[in-house]
Amino acid sequence: MGVTPGISIILEQRFPSLIIKVGSTSLALNIESSCAIYVRIIDS
Repeated sequence: MGVTPGISIILEQRFPSLIIKVGSTSLALNIESSCAIYVRIIDS
């Protein structure tokens, strides 16, 4: 899917499904997949 440790992601939508942007690709995630992702927020 392109989601690997250290990659930056952007949350595009939270409802009705979770959509994240990884690079130039947008991914729709189900609840099980989204629960397996751990995010560390970095202030820029």
